[in-house]
Amino acid sequence: MPGDIAPVDHPGVHPCKIDVTRSDLGAAAIDRLTADGGCLDIVVNVVDYGGIRQLLEDVGDDEWDLVLQTTLTSVYEVCRHVVPIMRAAGRGRIINVASLAAKDDRPGLAG
Repeated sequence: MPGDIAPVDHPGVHPCKIDVTRSDLGAAAIDRLTADGGCLDIVVNVVDYGGIRQLLEDVGDDEWDLVLQTTLTSVYEVCRHVVPIMRAAGRGRIINVASLAAKDDRPGLAG
């Protein structure tokens, strides 16, 4: 997967990079982080597909499904797994970060 996570030198902080198109990997990562009674105080979802570089009418169903899986369903799946853990702990925050491409009009990006 492109991009690396910078190391974090802080006790209790565990960055985790996963293939967000596979919900089983997200669930497994969450299970690993909480296996020894660890808690999830903050979860940050940072997901970007990178944009479809073609006209909207030229985007195939498989490509569109991958965009939705990557940018929408993956965030839902992570939240679905962490909310019960946070609720049981009585605390927690989820931060979802979206790409500016969702806001800005860019010619040729599925437009």
